[in-house]
Amino acid sequence: MKNKEHTISIDISDRSVKVLLLSDDLRVKAYGRGKLQKGVVQNGFILDNERFSEKLSKVLHHTKPTKLRKESEPLKAIISLPESRLITYYFNIPASVSNEHIRKYVEREASQLIPFELERMYWDYLFIDGGDIRDAIFVGAERDVVDKYVESLERIHIEPIFLGGELFSLGRALLTEEHRKSGTIIVDMGARTTDIGVFDKDGVVRLSVTLSFGGEYITETLAEKLGVNVLEAERLKTNRELSKEYAEDVLAVVKDVTEELMTEVDRVAVHFKRRTKIDVKNIILTGGTALLPYMLVRIEELSGISTSVANPFVRLKDDHVFDETAPPVFFANVIGLALRGRVDDVPAINLLEACQRCRAEASQQQRKKQLERQRFEFKRENWREYGSITFAVIAIIALVLVLAHFL
Repeated sequence: MKNKEHTISIDISDRSVKVLLLSDDLRVKAYGRGKLQKGVVQNGFILDNERFSEKLSKVLHHTKPTKLRKESEPLKAIISLPESRLITYYFNIPASVSNEHIRKYVEREASQLIPFELERMYWDYLFIDGGDIRDAIFVGAERDVVDKYVESLERIHIEPIFLGGELFSLGRALLTEEHRKSGTIIVDMGARTTDIGVFDKDGVVRLSVTLSFGGEYITETLAEKLGVNVLEAERLKTNRELSKEYAEDVLAVVKDVTEELMTEVDRVAVHFKRRTKIDVKNIILTGGTALLPYMLVRIEELSGISTSVANPFVRLKDDHVFDETAPPVFFANVIGLALRGRVDDVPAINLLEACQRCRAEASQQQRKKQLERQRFEFKRENWREYGSITFAVIAIIALVLVLAHFL
């Protein structure tokens, strides 16, 4: 990737924004984090450009160990969208479809599945040619969502150069060489949703699914079960030193949730093996909900697959600038994005390329309309001039005829 020296990663969530710059030897050159007020970003959509840009600008001026921005010099950025904001489909490409016709095939198939016009989206695809297995991954996002991200960054002199899905960046941060010897599932357990992605030996997401429950669902279920308020349920949920009575209740709720989760994990693993002939031998848990007591043990028991909690710090040479009170899982996405800026070795879909294509096409259409308008104006002026001359000639002829009549 070009201009690595000033290419930062920006991890945007509903509650915070994190920025990170790595050196070529994967040491932290600059890191910063800022909390976002409620209503600035909601469900991955930037509602308030101005307040978001102001907060991000402040974060850039207070990064450590070095300041990313002392003045308003331009920066380039790598960003991501939450999986819940993406529309993703996986297609098997028939042997009858030649490589030059794959885009048309994917476009046609996707248009039949998406409940609105493709023109409302920025989309692209990744073709995976495995010889006997030819797959295409379609990823798209609504233009309004992407445009908000671009506008919010450009207003403070940041040029976004890459926009992908969070699962791609998580894979880059968490998959080791050992993981790439077989299939690996990453389970990102957030507050509202849970994303499941299965990765092949190249580190590419080959299948994914987003579930509509996460940590908040566990908290609400626990509050209802115990007859306590949500704040108390949250405290009990994360407390590892509970009394036997409460521990059993928390374990019961976690058990129910993990059973539902593992139903989807098993389904994805089976489908992945059927398509790729590769076994899933690792599960990596990330996101705040992955840290709950009993979660790791319960998932490993149900799956029978080696399971671990994510630690993206193993990819870096140092991690002393990060908040020591926050577990490593909270930095997985921003680290994965930063690694994308330094080690561009895993194929990924960049929705900004689709955005640029659409803008170029729109600009071309606008220029075409301007030329057509200019031609029309030119013809109209010519007709006016021609009409004036014609009228004058007719008037002269009429005058001559009248004079000839009287003479």
